[in-house]
Amino acid sequence: MDNFKLPNPSNDFLTSVRSFSSKNDITKITDNMQRAKEEEYRKDQQYKDNVLNTLYSIEKNTADIKNLVGLLHYNQKEQTEILEVISEMFKIATSKNAEEAESMYKKTMKKITNTVQDAESITKLVNAARVLYETTIPLF
Repeated sequence: MDNFKLPNPSNDFLTSVRSFSSKNDITKITDNMQRAKEEEYRKDQQYKDNVLNTLYSIEKNTADIKNLVGLLHYNQKEQTEILEVISEMFKIATSKNAEEAESMYKKTMKKITNTVQDAESITKLVNAARVLYETTIPLF
């Protein structure tokens, strides 16, 4: 009977506190895991959206190139002038700073409106120049 001990109320209390603490720890761990999963999902969605936007941009830029080639091919009378305008457009990409790019963009717009006669060709050239300008500006 020497080995028999009465339950110690303070030990039971500590066990209960430890158990409660463990439940809180488990809840915290579960919450952290859930947040990590949500963050991973958000990043994955953001990556997929970026890839999709890039593909749309590539598709659009490819269409712009086809438009420029078509302009050169089908406008025999204005072919030299259109080629000069296209050359001016690509000079935008050689700009050393944003101010120079804007200046070249405005010069190109003026050349388009002063050189090209039909509205469809003007629209296609203006759109292509805008794409080049908008692609160049973020580089600065």
